[in-house]
Amino acid sequence: MVKVEFDPKKDQANREKHGVSLGIGNELDWNTMLVQVDDAENYGEDRWIGIAPKDDRLYTAVYAVLDDETVRMVSLRLATNAEIERYERQNQPQGKIQAKQRRRRSPRKGRHKGRS
Repeated sequence: MVKVEFDPKKDQANREKHGVSLGIGNELDWNTMLVQVDDAENYGEDRWIGIAPKDDRLYTAVYAVLDDETVRMVSLRLATNAEIERYERQNQPQGKIQAKQRRRRSPRKGRHKGRS
């Protein structure tokens, strides 16, 4: 089992930005997580991006590995539709875990001006 650590101030900021507590990281299914290196910037540490389920929702986590059993959570949010599709392609036996939970896109305004 993975132990998740996080800074309380970072948790508050994550709640405000994404509406999700970093503590949910303790409830993710780390065994089925789809992982890739986060090399967008030089953070001074190795960071990873993982997509993992909790119940019937998928979450995207950014974290640093501290040791064999502990990670430090940097960010946690609901997965985007593209991340959901990527996870489902990689984890076919899991099935479509979140198909009914996909975010609905609102229609673009002003796209078809003058058409009826």
